[in-house]
Amino acid sequence: RRAEVSIKGDIVKDRFSYAVMVDPAKVLEFQDKQPVSAVAMLQDANLTYKTKYVDVTGGQFKTPVSWEGYNSSSKLMFPERAMVSREYGDKRDLGVKVSKTFDRLSYTVGLFNGAGHNNLDNNVSKDLAVRLEVYPVSGLLFGWAGYTSLWDVAKPGAKSRSEVDVRFERGPFTIQGEVIEARDAGPIFVTKAIGFYTSAGYKLWGKVEPVLRVGYMDPDVNKDLDP
Repeated sequence: RRAEVSIKGDIVKDRFSYAVMVDPAKVLEFQDKQPVSAVAMLQDANLTYKTKYVDVTGGQFKTPVSWEGYNSSSKLMFPERAMVSREYGDKRDLGVKVSKTFDRLSYTVGLFNGAGHNNLDNNVSKDLAVRLEVYPVSGLLFGWAGYTSLWDVAKPGAKSRSEVDVRFERGPFTIQGEVIEARDAGPIFVTKAIGFYTSAGYKLWGKVEPVLRVGYMDPDVNKDLDP
């Protein structure tokens, strides 16, 4: 269900760059086995100004929640992201961010409209996102991400996310996992959720990779019995 086409490059070498991605498969998606109209095919459209210590990006791009959600689908161990990654990660919004990747760490700080994919800003509220990753040794990643609506966090539509993740890749072996806590304010109640997954894979002969994933998500921790 993906047909992502990406165009990217430098406007000024090592200083200004651009990125545009479209996904024609988004035009038609399925719900309850029936075709339904989906969002427009535009995924990313942004410009980046690069310096030695910070890159400044403006436009539409992914919010930095969930390692699986934030990274390209080409890095996935399975055809689909884990349930918790699909629910709270892999989201796009209009905004601006500062970020940079170094040998042992990377950071991202972004300010978003909070209106979602392909939507213009419709209120004065904004969403703040922060992601930090450290790479203590080759192949090992520890990450943390936080995302929250600013100002009136109790208003309907306000949300917050908190995530920790780890990934280890060495030779033919890969293991990764994430834990995400979420809070969403509705018209009457505030919904709190939590989910996690762990995936592991081992490459055989450099081409075949058996993989296993175990995951869990509780969409409302305040309910005794979830559907």
